[in-house]
Amino acid sequence: MHVQWIIGLLVLYNAVNIYCDIRWRITKNLWHLLFFFLFLGIFLTHFFEYGGDLWKGLVIVLLYFLFLEFIQTFRAGDTKIALTNVLGISLLCVITGKVKIIQCILSFILIFSFLHFAIDAFRIGRRKGITYVFLFIKTLAIYYAKMPFTVWYELKKYGVPKVIEQFRLSESKKIEDAGFVSIPAAVTISMSVAVVSFYVFW
Repeated sequence: MHVQWIIGLLVLYNAVNIYCDIRWRITKNLWHLLFFFLFLGIFLTHFFEYGGDLWKGLVIVLLYFLFLEFIQTFRAGDTKIALTNVLGISLLCVITGKVKIIQCILSFILIFSFLHFAIDAFRIGRRKGITYVFLFIKTLAIYYAKMPFTVWYELKKYGVPKVIEQFRLSESKKIEDAGFVSIPAAVTISMSVAVVSFYVFW
C-alpha cells in the first residue's frame, strides 16, 4: 500500500467532511463508516502486528472526544471524524516507519486542541476585541479547573442522572456566554491531520 493512496483517501474524506460540516453542520454516518472500515481493513490486512498500538490509540482518542461531547464542546459526528482520521494517519505511521503510532496519535490530539483553541480565540478577538479573548481564556481555565470538584460535590448531593443533565447545560452555557462560538470541528481536525501527515510523510 503506497503512502500516496492513503494521503489521497484522507484528502477526499476530509474535503467532503469540511464541505458538509460548513454547509449543513452534519455529515452522514455511512460516509464515516465507509472510510473507517476501509482504513481498518487496510491496516489489519497489511499491518496486523501493530494492532495493539492502534487499539490503544483509538481508545485514547475516543475517551478524549467523548469527554468533549460530555461538556458539549463537540458532537458525536466529530468523534467519528476523529477516529476515522486517526486510522488513516496510523497507516501513514506504519508505512513510513518514521513515527510510532501512539506518538502520532498524541501529536494529533495536542495539535487539534491547540488549533481549535487558538482559532476560536482569534475569532473572538477579531469580532469583540482583546478583552473578550482574556475573558474567553479565563472562563475556560476556571471551567476546567473547577469541573472535577463541581462534579464530585453535585454527585454526592443530587446523584448521577441529575448531575449529568445540569452540568452539561449550565457549564456549556457559561462558555457560550463568554463568546465560545466554535468553528466546525471538521475544519480543525482536517488541519491537524494535515500537520501530522506532513510530519510523518516528509
